[in-house]
Amino acid sequence: MKKPLTAAALLVGLALVGLAAEIRLHERGRPVASTAVRSGGAAFAPAPIPAAWVVSGDPVTEVAEVSQTHDGSAQVYLWRTTASTFRWTHHADEIITILDGEVFVTDADGSRHHLTPGDVAHFPVGSVQLWEVPRTLLKSAILKHRSPTLVEASLPSVRVFLLDVHNEYAASFGDRASVISPRTLKLPFWLFNLEEIADVIYGGRPAVDEEIEILAEVIGRRRGRDAGRDRRRPDRSPSRPAPARGPASGRGPGRGWAGRRRRSGGCGCRGEASRPSSGRIS
Repeated sequence: MKKPLTAAALLVGLALVGLAAEIRLHERGRPVASTAVRSGGAAFAPAPIPAAWVVSGDPVTEVAEVSQTHDGSAQVYLWRTTASTFRWTHHADEIITILDGEVFVTDADGSRHHLTPGDVAHFPVGSVQLWEVPRTLLKSAILKHRSPTLVEASLPSVRVFLLDVHNEYAASFGDRASVISPRTLKLPFWLFNLEEIADVIYGGRPAVDEEIEILAEVIGRRRGRDAGRDRRRPDRSPSRPAPARGPASGRGPGRGWAGRRRRSGGCGCRGEASRPSSGRIS
């Protein structure tokens, strides 16, 4: 009981230390330099607009990164493009200031805005606008990305496996879930044991003992070859008998098979002579 309490106290102590350090940084300021650039001296790089977004014209678009916040959640850019018309989808919250040129922006609801140097606009994440640029446009842009939740930050690729035995949840998740049903479930042959794979091959009819013997030998040889071993015959040593699966249940190749396996000493399906065979192809 003492160990869990000690661990909990340690975690709380670390959290308090981190909080105190963050408060101190906000009060005293961070020991980092500020950033200032002139648009004429910025290092622009090509940043073409996706072709599917372009409505008319042949825009030549460039971007220059100015700075970003210490946690990387927001960036500041300079962005310019030539005369053109395009639709823009915002993947982050964006606050812009027009520095040179002009642009006519039409929202999805049909409202139209004419932005000129000095004007400021905010475009929420997910919004789509039609941009009509009559001449070269230069703007500054602040992109603010959504901070991940605690679960997303700690488990970015988390997947949940849910057994829906009563078929209650498939419709609730919609296309966010991959639903596996008896109709869509596919099992590889290596997952089957000898009785099950014989049932597949012979279509459910009772298999003759000699057929089971041949099938076991073929599988054993193939497994040995796949393992890179020269194995002409499966292990049939009486000193390593395979455990029988039990009396025949009347299903498929089960009739008369368990007794034959006990006499032959196994099917050699594992491809390893040093281990007794369990009849499983794996």
